[in-house]
Amino acid sequence: MSLRSPRRVDRALEVLPVAPAAEPQKPQEEEVGMLEEEEEDTLRELRIFLRDVTHRLATDRRFREFAKPVDPQKVPDYATRIKEPMDLSTVLTQIDSRQYLTAGDYLKDIDLICNNALEYYPDQRSTDRHRACVLQDTAYSTVRNEMATEFG
Repeated sequence: MSLRSPRRVDRALEVLPVAPAAEPQKPQEEEVGMLEEEEEDTLRELRIFLRDVTHRLATDRRFREFAKPVDPQKVPDYATRIKEPMDLSTVLTQIDSRQYLTAGDYLKDIDLICNNALEYYPDQRSTDRHRACVLQDTAYSTVRNEMATEFG
């Protein structure tokens, strides 16, 4: 029994022309409608979720001072020191006016509440600074943990 190596045939490979790029398929009207409806349903669920989170934050006694806009009568220098005020009632208004398309957009305004407090209260030992940071951590934790359950 002899083992032969197969014959090797050397031939040039044919060069094929490059195929033209396929035209992108446009979705059918009904597909577009279904996608838009799914997107609106998802955004509606997001708004419901964000309202619930914001309501819980606004009714938590620890975050009472962040629930409403700062009263310029009580804190006259606030408007001159803070360029973009934010509070939880304004966040609720933003939710209802469909300003948040993602949880990240929402959390940017929570960050703004915290950053405003950190800027307004420079004393590191201020309880208002501490509460602002707790608000921020609570919001982030709630959104991350509950979104994974609700939307995951």
